[in-house]
Amino acid sequence: MNILFHRKTQLGVTVLSFAAAVVVCMFCPMQIPIHFVLGQGPDLLVNKFLGLFILPVVMTVCLLSRAFYYRVGWAVYLFAALQIFVLYQAAVL
Repeated sequence: MNILFHRKTQLGVTVLSFAAAVVVCMFCPMQIPIHFVLGQGPDLLVNKFLGLFILPVVMTVCLLSRAFYYRVGWAVYLFAALQIFVLYQAAVL
């Protein structure tokens, strides 16, 4: 079995995503950007709790639905990459 699709690996990525969101939540402003227009900067701001924790929640749903559909494991890594981008934007902007 591939190590990337092992249940414990995906669970670890999800837990790290939650932990990183908690740490960044302490340092970011109340509104964080989630949508950008090329060359103009951010054009959509959301509450920091929604912006930081929605992707880890979706990752958890993907883990729970993995029992029904095996390929949803790729979604965990896609959302983890998006979470890294959102955390970076929340901490920097």
